[in-house]
Amino acid sequence: MRCRSITLATDRLLDVSPDGSLLASGGCDVRVWSAATGESLYVLHGHTEFVKACRWSPDGSRLASIGDDQTVRIWAAASGEVEQRSGSTRHPRTAAGCRTRERWP
Repeated sequence: MRCRSITLATDRLLDVSPDGSLLASGGCDVRVWSAATGESLYVLHGHTEFVKACRWSPDGSRLASIGDDQTVRIWAAASGEVEQRSGSTRHPRTAAGCRTRERWP
C-alpha cells in the first residue's frame, strides 16, 4: 500500500495549534511538528489505516484524528496518550511502509 497525499475539501491533513507553535499532520500516522523549525517532534501511533484528518482542540490540550480504519482518536497533547477512541477496530493490519521509531516523549 502506498500512502496517499490527497486532501478532500472536508478533510484537514494539517492543522496549526491554537498558539501557533505546533503543526499536526495526518497521512501514514499522526505527526506533530515544530512550526518554527519544521522538525518532526512526535509520532502518535494507533491508527491502522491512512489518517485523513486531524484537528487541535481550541485550548490546544487535545488533538483529534480520524482514519480510514473508521476510528476517531482523541489524543492528550501533553502525553501523546489516547484519551478516547471510537469506531471500528476490525482492521488488524497496519499501513505498510508507515512505521517509524519516533515516539511521544
